[in-house]
Amino acid sequence: MRATSISIGIGQYLHEEYAKSDMRLHFAQDDAQAFSLYARGADDVDDSDTRHRLLVDGEADWDGVRLAATQIAAAGRPDLFLLYLSGHGEAGVAPTGGWFCLVDAKPGEPSLTGSRIEELLRIVDASNTLLIVDCCFAEALIGRCDFFRHLQNSRARFAVASARADQRSWEDSGLKRSVFSDVLIRSLSVGSAVADASGHVDVERALFPALREQVPLLASSRKDGAIQEPVTAGMATQEIRLPTVFGRSLGRPLSVSEAIRSGVKRFLVAAAVVLVATLAGLDALVYHLAFRPLGRSSSVPA
Repeated sequence: MRATSISIGIGQYLHEEYAKSDMRLHFAQDDAQAFSLYARGADDVDDSDTRHRLLVDGEADWDGVRLAATQIAAAGRPDLFLLYLSGHGEAGVAPTGGWFCLVDAKPGEPSLTGSRIEELLRIVDASNTLLIVDCCFAEALIGRCDFFRHLQNSRARFAVASARADQRSWEDSGLKRSVFSDVLIRSLSVGSAVADASGHVDVERALFPALREQVPLLASSRKDGAIQEPVTAGMATQEIRLPTVFGRSLGRPLSVSEAIRSGVKRFLVAAAVVLVATLAGLDALVYHLAFRPLGRSSSVPA
């Protein structure tokens, strides 16, 4: 798969409101770096430096983000474009919706809005697009993105928001990552509990359900009962299957329990395939290749 990506992580904001101790984000940069490494690992083409951009802190203003999209588009139409955002978000006011806060954002003033997101996605013009937004009130952003309501010349357009329009998106010092991105990265790592036998994760049928199930559980257990519910959107004429990559290379190895569970799952799948093939072979030998006394084959059971 010829993949491209822009991964944005902002913790060091210019405005003092976002830089205050109770507002400061501690892991957004690392989460973006981990996702950028994932995107590179999922890419089948060697010249990944020209098609995968990591924008951290001061690099992540509108001019920098738009330039990255333009440079990626210049390399030709990709099979898959991944846009990952980790930072602050604001809910905004209807009907304009919310926005993701770029590094120079000011409280109450729209920054990376749904219309700007749509501009970026149309510049790249990928066959398949996946937008991942990890910020407070993230649904308020993707809900105003018309891009995901029409396919036009694309095969798939999907978006996932880390929280509903009235919910916070949590970080956790124990995880050293945001709650949402921790589940995301683990789901896309080798040994993932939601990967199929070939080591791929179906975005719509496996990844999205895992995020909707696991993020609320993790947020509630880690953040004193906090409610955080991811929201998904989009449509497709065919599935998007993402490869898994080694979790250690993304800065987060699987836990022992996850590795064991994954190994057992893969063993059971392989065993089931062998069992079905064996039974089919026995069925053919016993029931469909029985011989009459004259030596001619018979199609009736023995």
